[in-house]
Amino acid sequence: MSRNLARKTSSILPILVAMSMGGCGGSDDAASLSAPIGAIAGVWQITESSVTGTCGDPLNPPYNAVIAQNGNTINAVVDGDTFLAGTISAGAFSLSGTNFDLFAGATVTANASGTVAASCNSITGGTINYTAAPLLGGASCTGAVVFTATRTLGSGCAGTLTQTAVAETSAANNTRLTAQAVTTIPARISGAHSSGTDDDFYGFTLSASTPVTIMLTGPAASLTSIQELDLALYDNTTGALIATSANLFSNEAIAQTLLAGSYAVWVEPVSITGTPAYTLVIQ
Repeated sequence: MSRNLARKTSSILPILVAMSMGGCGGSDDAASLSAPIGAIAGVWQITESSVTGTCGDPLNPPYNAVIAQNGNTINAVVDGDTFLAGTISAGAFSLSGTNFDLFAGATVTANASGTVAASCNSITGGTINYTAAPLLGGASCTGAVVFTATRTLGSGCAGTLTQTAVAETSAANNTRLTAQAVTTIPARISGAHSSGTDDDFYGFTLSASTPVTIMLTGPAASLTSIQELDLALYDNTTGALIATSANLFSNEAIAQTLLAGSYAVWVEPVSITGTPAYTLVIQ
């Protein structure tokens, strides 16, 4: 993956619909949440049925949200660009959050809700209300989106809901051949880059064909701190590159069905300051 790979831009509204799939947490605490309806990790295609307000129309819907899940917590990355986290109680999710959009030059605050169907393969009644505030002055805009979603990777409610916590254990994991072994999937890996050349690799093995979600989240972006991390997936037997996610900032996702075999995930520090920490989910 090239460190000079061209970055994909984003619009405000696709980012906002990502919030509807997993925001920055609702008001309920963990004790008040019911058991989630089931495993909903995978890829979801978002379809908007209406958009109102003064922020303008979204860009080229429908689009995908990649979802990871740890019990009642759900995380979302839309087209590799934007990460948000929220909760699900039974089949209902409710969340809010704020996102920075460099290209729109605005911060966006949103509140959303919706219901995952009993099959765990669709979402109905999705709504989101949002406000976008320009960073450099000017009038804010508001809007609302009504949407549905269909799951396109992953199926049904069965699956492991809990991610095993794993810590980066050695700086020696800086090549594919010395990748740190992740022996239990799903896993939630906590790591950090010590410098702009500190590549981190993590290896895992599948015993059968499996839909896999790989999600990277790093430091929040701002006008004065644009930390950028990229993500790549390799066949660890042949060394072949399978997929990449190389968007602006530090939030990336890869999701596809993988055959039985050994794999390696590369977390690349493209442009960083300090020693930024990150979370990598393999599910």
